[in-house]
Amino acid sequence: MGQNEISRSQLIHRAAAGDRPSLELLLLQFHDPVLAYIRGSIPPGLSAVIAAEDLLQETLIAAFEGIAALEPRGERAFFAWLKTIARHRLINHINWHRAGKRDMGRRAVAPRGVDATTARSIFNLIAGTGPSPSRIAMKLESTEAISAAISRLEPSVREVVILRYGNGLSISDIGRRVNKSASAVKMIIHRAIKDLRLAVGVDEA
Repeated sequence: MGQNEISRSQLIHRAAAGDRPSLELLLLQFHDPVLAYIRGSIPPGLSAVIAAEDLLQETLIAAFEGIAALEPRGERAFFAWLKTIARHRLINHINWHRAGKRDMGRRAVAPRGVDATTARSIFNLIAGTGPSPSRIAMKLESTEAISAAISRLEPSVREVVILRYGNGLSISDIGRRVNKSASAVKMIIHRAIKDLRLAVGVDEA
């Protein structure tokens, strides 16, 4: 066992014990391998609608949230744990996409609630993206604030925001669901994002 592997094993133990800097460093080191795994796992027919980078971000954040339950058993086990998280996220996205296609053309009674996916998508939009550990931690800490801000939007506005950033629908699909023109939907989203920037303390770019 080489020195680099020993060092990584130590990082895994420290991360599992609650040391955030160790976990951030680990996730940065595993960024490219996990991204490659995700890219190779997305079905060819869905590669245009499921972004590997978005799945990666969800995987890394889920690792932050679930690290306390990890049993540190070495580098291979840690990578397998990350791949399991990524696989579950991918299955969720595939199911959401297929459900959306089945529902297409029908008016939704209501979109899914303000969940972590919606909040993280909004974070990406207003704060930018990147693989740095500090940004992963920042995104995790911002999720609750963004979710709360979305929940305070007017119901009709909140519906459009969730359909766009939680369910991943196109502008035209949203317009059909809420009986509004594409330009009206774009205006609703523009105003909502501006309000959310102010609510979570992110200045307009």
